[in-house]
Amino acid sequence: MNLFKKLIILFILLVFFVDLLDSKKKKKNTSKKKDDKKNIGNETSPLTKNDKKKKEKTTIIIKKKPGRGRDHHRGHDHSHEHVHIDIQIHDHGHGHKPDKPNKKPASKPDKKPSTGPGKKPCKPGKPSGPGIPVKPGEPEIKTTTKPEIKPNITKVIFPVYYCVYLKPGEIYHPLRGVNRTILKEAISQLSERMCLQFVQLVECRNESSFPHPLILFIDDLGTYINQYNFTYPIKFTNPYEIKIQASCNRKVGCFLKKILAYLGSYLTHRRKDRDSYITVNTSNVLDGYENEFDKIESDVYYNVSEYDFGSVMHVSKFYRKNYLRGDPFKTQISSSYESMVGQEYGLSFSDYKILNYRYCRQECLNKLSCKNGGFQSSEGCEYCECPNGYKGNLCEDLEDSTGECGETLLNATSKSEILSIKGRGTCNILIKANDHKKINVTVIKASLGAAYPCFEKKGLEIKHRRDKSVTGLCLCTYAEKVVLESEDNTVFIQYNGFIQNHYANITYQGIN
Repeated sequence: MNLFKKLIILFILLVFFVDLLDSKKKKKNTSKKKDDKKNIGNETSPLTKNDKKKKEKTTIIIKKKPGRGRDHHRGHDHSHEHVHIDIQIHDHGHGHKPDKPNKKPASKPDKKPSTGPGKKPCKPGKPSGPGIPVKPGEPEIKTTTKPEIKPNITKVIFPVYYCVYLKPGEIYHPLRGVNRTILKEAISQLSERMCLQFVQLVECRNESSFPHPLILFIDDLGTYINQYNFTYPIKFTNPYEIKIQASCNRKVGCFLKKILAYLGSYLTHRRKDRDSYITVNTSNVLDGYENEFDKIESDVYYNVSEYDFGSVMHVSKFYRKNYLRGDPFKTQISSSYESMVGQEYGLSFSDYKILNYRYCRQECLNKLSCKNGGFQSSEGCEYCECPNGYKGNLCEDLEDSTGECGETLLNATSKSEILSIKGRGTCNILIKANDHKKINVTVIKASLGAAYPCFEKKGLEIKHRRDKSVTGLCLCTYAEKVVLESEDNTVFIQYNGFIQNHYANITYQGIN
């Protein structure tokens, strides 16, 4: 009996020690988990310096659209066009702004970029769009330790719906809300020479479940300094909000800038080839905005047209300017170009051409060889859209002149000749030299219509560059001793006089 009691006591002691050991292990594990959570909570940022290499996704989409009539473009002040194949690079991270391109050698990315459905892309501003399908086998894009800025080129799927958003219970007032007349003009410019389709909603609701790309134009008239917000946000949502500030509400070009950002365009001064046309001085840029003058990695869709000082996407020399220091950039070629940058009258011909190439070029199975920088119209595919001053199915002819223009086809020789134009009217003049020659053009003196910034059809335009699709040098009000040299053997001049006292005296000469 004593032996049995001893065995029971030993068994009880054994069970006690086993429970004691288990209890200590559980306390140890619990303490470790708390420490882990504490460490995680102490992280200062989801992205460390060496952790900025992230997954990216690339979307390539092509969209077509039916054509329109043939002669609507005749005599219009601005040209438009669209074609678009877009590749948007979205960061799956935490919405921080991209860093400036790193000048150090690139390191290998931690992971390969993934592909998958994406949301609306866009450049500088923040384009958006509902889920956009991704095609298999899309190219992978490697990133550097400090990611380079890449163009947002994911395509928007048309039609795009839009409306002026009002808060619940709010009543629209034409003097206190988004300017619907200006908005209508902006949409009209985008639609008339391209395959893009925009549909206005009668009832505007901020619903993320809307099945199509949707733009909400929102009244922000209490803000007087316009912010285009072209800083490449990482994420885009649908609906996409475009805020209209007081200074923007009167300018169709401001509406267009913001819509083009949604469609994948970026500010002209950020083109990779900009150093051949402007000289940027970031020390004269407002502190904190230097990244808005970083160049964008090459975008093949911008190769269809050269750098255009007259693009609606080109900012003025006052953009982000630190007035205590000086201008953020200076124009090359001629300082006279500084009086035309920043125009907000409407789309330039190159704006149309780039958009047409992105979105509409797949519309036509037949291909036309357009002259003088024109592009094939997607509206029937039987003729070319022509830059200012040209006409014809292939843009091979000059537009008709009005007024007393004299001879409009001139030959430049080694002898300096004088061209004098005066009075009311529009004169389209082509000066041509022998092959392999160039032309020197000097505006001796001119008195023209007042406009700032100056733009085509507002004064004197001189297309001396090889690419005739870009806006020529535009001179308004008064000009004197402006000297230009052509890039090839042709120069196009358009004179616009609005009163009898307007005039332009020009010399031209063929040179080697």
